[in-house]
Amino acid sequence: MNADDRAFRVEAPAPLPHIGAFGMDTISLAGTLPAKLDAVRDAGFSQIMLSARDVVSHAEGFDDAVRAVRRSGLRVTGFQVLRDFEGLDGPLHDYKIACPAYTLFTDGQPCRRCVGGTVANAVVHGRPDSDGTIELTCEVDDDALVVRVRDAGSRGAVEPRALEPEVGHGRGLAIVDALSSSWSVDRTDGTVVIARVPLGWQSA
Repeated sequence: MNADDRAFRVEAPAPLPHIGAFGMDTISLAGTLPAKLDAVRDAGFSQIMLSARDVVSHAEGFDDAVRAVRRSGLRVTGFQVLRDFEGLDGPLHDYKIACPAYTLFTDGQPCRRCVGGTVANAVVHGRPDSDGTIELTCEVDDDALVVRVRDAGSRGAVEPRALEPEVGHGRGLAIVDALSSSWSVDRTDGTVVIARVPLGWQSA
């Protein structure tokens, strides 16, 4: 190695003390989502703020993007603010339209309670997949938010219990039954609870 080689050699700096208590935004980095996650983790950060574009426009698809985030071991602190609606198309446009439709134009309390009720029922009475997860999906369908929660369990009756004021548990499906316009159970593959929650913009 000559003097010129040494002059242009740059050593990667060691992670700064306490940097693990901080995070970075994927929108501030170049490259693919996996490359961004690797760079943030290798720099010593423990948290990540995700840009919607990095997730829904990932070349290998949304599910692979989710797996990449999980494999990184970084704690997700949130998603970038919604912006730049003009000129968007495809999955990114659908994502950015669905989010404000739920958060701005609906009565979010019934939606949150219904989601919480279905998830609570799956956690308490169901069984997670082999990777320890329970699947939750929400989508806007005309005048309703459709909530789907899937777990790997297949035993026991899936039905609401009578509400008892002195009992502080067992209310998950009772809440779903009270707040949804309809709900059903599919046991083709594990247990899937599907609920339709009316959206508030119809009466706004």
